[in-house]
Amino acid sequence: MRSNGKLGGWVLALGVTLSCGDDGAQETLGTTDPTVPMTTTVTTSGAPTTSGVPTTGSGPTSDATVDATGDASSDATSTTSGSTGTSTTATTGTAPVCGDGVIEGAEGCDDGPNNGDMAACKADCTPNVCGDGKVGPGESCDEDSPMCVDCALVSCGDGKVDNGEACDDGNADDQDDCTNACTAAACGDGIVNLKGATPEACDDGAMNGDTAACLSTCEVASCGDGLVQAGVEGCDEGDKNADTAACLSTCKPASCGDGFVQAGVEQCDGGAPANGMCQACKLTCNQDFQDCNMSAGDGCEVALCGGTCQNPGMPKGMKAFNYTGQIENFVVPACVKAVTIEGWGAQGGDNPPLAGAGGKGARIKGTFVVAGGDTLKIVVGQMGAKPANSNVANGGAGGGGGSFVWRGNNELLLVAGGGGGSCLQNNGLPHYLGKDGVVAQDGTGSRSHDVNNNAPGGTAGGDGKSVTPSGGKGWNSVLVNPAGGSVCQQYGGAGGYGGGGAGGCPPNICNDLHTGGGGGGYSGGGAGGTCYYYGGGGGGSYNMGANPDNAPGVKTGDGQVMITW
Repeated sequence: MRSNGKLGGWVLALGVTLSCGDDGAQETLGTTDPTVPMTTTVTTSGAPTTSGVPTTGSGPTSDATVDATGDASSDATSTTSGSTGTSTTATTGTAPVCGDGVIEGAEGCDDGPNNGDMAACKADCTPNVCGDGKVGPGESCDEDSPMCVDCALVSCGDGKVDNGEACDDGNADDQDDCTNACTAAACGDGIVNLKGATPEACDDGAMNGDTAACLSTCEVASCGDGLVQAGVEGCDEGDKNADTAACLSTCKPASCGDGFVQAGVEQCDGGAPANGMCQACKLTCNQDFQDCNMSAGDGCEVALCGGTCQNPGMPKGMKAFNYTGQIENFVVPACVKAVTIEGWGAQGGDNPPLAGAGGKGARIKGTFVVAGGDTLKIVVGQMGAKPANSNVANGGAGGGGGSFVWRGNNELLLVAGGGGGSCLQNNGLPHYLGKDGVVAQDGTGSRSHDVNNNAPGGTAGGDGKSVTPSGGKGWNSVLVNPAGGSVCQQYGGAGGYGGGGAGGCPPNICNDLHTGGGGGGYSGGGAGGTCYYYGGGGGGSYNMGANPDNAPGVKTGDGQVMITW
């Protein structure tokens, strides 16, 4: 298009670089004389432009002719590279048009139809930059908001502490000091902080509480923490909980009948208190007993024995035991610390028509340390039996039983030996007489043993020796069965209770009708011997007490035991 001959608002520089010929040499033309017409041809590379709209590709050069008056034979244009391709910057005097793809005037950019508020070049032909309120390429936001920093949306978990975040550790672990919401972990947030600097045992959020399963400190409620968990505990006094306190160690309130004695409130609680009864958790003592130490649980621990808690009495008493044919029991009275026991063994039996021919029982006496409540067991010896059918020339009586006292199962305290039984008189005195019980532990041999050394007494708690059942029993056998030997035939008598040997028992070497039984004792008396025409030996005795006072062969008839305190 031809210019109107005036400058028209544009100026063509007089210094123009021209191409001359094909050699590419350039020449700069100019003039200082405005009266000299001059035509300048400007050659540019690029696509020919006919309407000011940029095109792509390359083509022939276009010429612009300028005369000396400043008129141009065509409008001059220049081609530049735009953001979306090639754009053209016009030097015409026409007003710029935003969106024509040509950067004109005050335009900062012009991508033509690609302009837009979310494009690199906005609809008003200004570049899209952070802070302009338009979300352009490479931006996720563009606003004045704590959640938009440097045109990027704030993101919890990106490892950066952004506005609105208390922390951001960049991980997905919700149980450390920074939650997945980028808030600092805190007791009561409903998230159990297991891995933080101060780990939590629980966190039920708004349900935490000092009466809840999870405390306000994020600790699990437990008996002994001093806080009463609703619906679970009846009380909780912390380290004051105890089975003797108002609040038990199970966090249940103490009550009568719970099996625990509450200090200062109850005297007892169930069970069977020593020497008393528990009624409504109050202690009632048996007669002559008292709860002197006022200590719960040990019952009525002091036997007053007629005295007081400060000065208990010393009771005195005596108990005699006679032959009954069974084991007797004696319970040591309260307050008694020592007893004196005196025992007599039983006499051996007489062979009729003799009288007093059986050996007499020994007497044994001693003092023994005991405690109130100890149980002593007692066997009282029985006199040996006479034969049912006998005479001067036939028969042998049973040996007398020993008397025994022991404590517990087998703690032997005292034994008084029984006498041996008598027999027919054929061998004369003293051979038919029964031998007395002795104070020594070993039993004595039969009368035959004295002459022929063939029927010794027992030793070390053993039975008397005999070739027949006529030997007296020792302690080892009596402990198992205190009964005396049974009748063997009509001319023999049974042994007395307490281990007496039976008279007139076979086998024999000449006649089995005439043997006197040995006495029972700690060690039994011997029996029999040559032709058996001899009285039985006496039983041995035993005394473990202090102040012993013993005598052999003093008791006639049945034995006896007497205990004094």
